[in-house]
Amino acid sequence: MTRLAASARTLRDTGVVFVPIAGDTTDTVAAWRTAQPATERLVALLAEMAGHTDLTAAG
Repeated sequence: MTRLAASARTLRDTGVVFVPIAGDTTDTVAAWRTAQPATERLVALLAEMAGHTDLTAAG
């Protein structure tokens, strides 16, 4: 058993069953070694999305 975003349902394999867990939530964590311009932009984007993005939503 593992936890995946709803978009993983599009991955098909024989014998694999996706079952939603009602009311389940989790934290998303990002880590990096050194700051680079691209890393700083990614962190800013993640911070912006963190409050309003539902990773369990279909899509």
